[in-house]
Amino acid sequence: MAQNLMEIGFISNVRGLKGELKVNHYCDYKEIFDELDTVIIDRKEYDIEYTKYHKDQVILKLETVDTVEDAETFRNKTVYSLRENLPPLAEGKYYIVDLIGVGVYLKDGTFVGTITDVTQNGAHDTYQIEDENKKTVLIPAVKEFIAETDIKNKKILITPIEGLI
Repeated sequence: MAQNLMEIGFISNVRGLKGELKVNHYCDYKEIFDELDTVIIDRKEYDIEYTKYHKDQVILKLETVDTVEDAETFRNKTVYSLRENLPPLAEGKYYIVDLIGVGVYLKDGTFVGTITDVTQNGAHDTYQIEDENKKTVLIPAVKEFIAETDIKNKKILITPIEGLI
């Protein structure tokens, strides 16, 4: 079950007197919580009673959590979902967990390195690639540089501009 779990958020605080949880979401859009019936916290599945939103946070109400005291026990916990419960991704979108460990190659087949992390910022994602000498290279995940992504075969082909690598 563990490899089927996807981290979708982190409970930063409680809200109100009814046991609501403030969740910092890890998703491209916070409304993904509206599409879920359950979440997993500490390896236990909880039914979602409702979700609301405040600024960029998700306000999550679990069915069995009805007091501030109950909610406090969830503070600083990670929120997971089963992969199969998440909505399908749009074409060309990938879960970060699926990108970690993927080999990166130039179009001529030269091995560049392996993706070790993905940084998300407002403009675009950036792939952190570690080469065979443990040197880190950063490649913007934009169509100008990413020629082909084959998650199934764990291979990405890139066409970087001169001096990027």
